[in-house]
Amino acid sequence: MSDSRKKKRKKKSWSIYKLGLRTAVYTAILTSIVLFLVLWLAYGFVPKEAGTFAGLFTVLVFIVTYGVNFSLEYRRLETLERITKNIIRKRFMEYEDVTTTYHDEVDYLIKQAIKSSRTIER
Repeated sequence: MSDSRKKKRKKKSWSIYKLGLRTAVYTAILTSIVLFLVLWLAYGFVPKEAGTFAGLFTVLVFIVTYGVNFSLEYRRLETLERITKNIIRKRFMEYEDVTTTYHDEVDYLIKQAIKSSRTIER
């Protein structure tokens, strides 16, 4: 594998890492706070015990959330990259199988890339 391909792959992985990290951190912190309050107020745990359980749960939630988010974002960015590479190579395809369910920036870019592909094909 050439150096430029390695750099591109590393840059893409870093972008996906940052996307997954942000969501995982927010989700883990929010769930740990809720768990701490539930254990402390509803079940009468000592704050130290509730904090310990919430901390362990935070790590578990972070790992699971990051893994799921990373895999989803990776697939979506791979789709976007495939469409743009096909445009560059002038290989125009129908992208009926591409679904945009999240309605965020990545979905918007995918939709715009599909529109661009159709426009350039004409």
